[in-house]
Amino acid sequence: MFLAHGALFATWASRIPDVKDRIGAADARMSAAFLALAVGSIAGQPLAGVALGRYRSAQVTGACALAACAVLPLAGATRSLPALVALLVPFGATLGGMDVAMNAQGVLVERAAGRSLLSSLHGLWSVGTLAGAALGAVFAGRRCPVPAHFLAIPSVLALVVAAYGRRLLAEERTAPPAARFAWPSAGVVRVGLVAACAALVEGGIADWSALYLRDSLGSSAGLAATGFSAFSLAMLLGRFAGDRVVDRFGGARVARAGSLLAALAIALALATHGPGVAVAGFLLAGLGVCTIYPIAFGIAGRAEEGGAGQSLAAVATMGNGASLVGPAVIGFVAGRSSLRFALSLLALAGASSVALAGYLGDRPRTRLAFPQGKR
Repeated sequence: MFLAHGALFATWASRIPDVKDRIGAADARMSAAFLALAVGSIAGQPLAGVALGRYRSAQVTGACALAACAVLPLAGATRSLPALVALLVPFGATLGGMDVAMNAQGVLVERAAGRSLLSSLHGLWSVGTLAGAALGAVFAGRRCPVPAHFLAIPSVLALVVAAYGRRLLAEERTAPPAARFAWPSAGVVRVGLVAACAALVEGGIADWSALYLRDSLGSSAGLAATGFSAFSLAMLLGRFAGDRVVDRFGGARVARAGSLLAALAIALALATHGPGVAVAGFLLAGLGVCTIYPIAFGIAGRAEEGGAGQSLAAVATMGNGASLVGPAVIGFVAGRSSLRFALSLLALAGASSVALAGYLGDRPRTRLAFPQGKR
């Protein structure tokens, strides 16, 4: 399910230029499509939290996945910007809802396995995005029409979801189901702040690292592109190794050490005038933040107060909001000072996460259910 989610998103993202040409939209008008996807995603996450109060995570995960597979072909077939915007809102909402539900399912799998697994599951999401982007490049290179591409890949993924959805785990209900919005507890908000710091670092490096390397450090276009590539590779490899590290040292220690590494690595990238050193700094930053998001989701999924669904939705919404708003804030600050200074906000986010990581500890400093000892 994690892999399918990443592949669905990458399928859309890989053909954005062709979608733009198909509907005849200017660059400025395409921002409405991006905003629609973001609004849908943010709206879908708290709705998924409500749904998880009434339905099982397996049901919500499968329903959101199948709905996303159904909406994407419609978005690919449209020829007008208003229709595209109208379809990207539910596409974003289903992806956002699936994000919350599949993490709730991941917590169940962790509990059944008796060890940490969420970091590897998030690594599989990265594999899905790489696979979806690679297939998108192949389809685009062969001039495959967008409608055919957006029908073929979601159809295959829908078959995968239908085949494996029935094998997802089912929660045991200990209380009558309830479906209502609820404000997250203070403990969940603190965990969400840790996730937001990590998401801010991820979004900032994704959107601004290439421009920093090219415009501020004077690197070539090819070298500028390696900044985010190095960061992404470190994130991918680090997540597959992260579960063992979390089980051995605990989520709070790993998050604190990773946040410190990310803050120092970004500071190194900003202090240097050599593009190669900056690329190395972005790589180290990826190793630092790779496990923080999965750790935060795991803690939220074990929340006692408010239920796992509401807690996961709150953490996901805070993280997603930070990843969307953060890069825009960096651009605003850069326009009034410099990009180097604006990117120091990422180092500040890493340093803030060091202080907040204590709320991911094993002892219940907030009303959260934390694992005791090795799981």
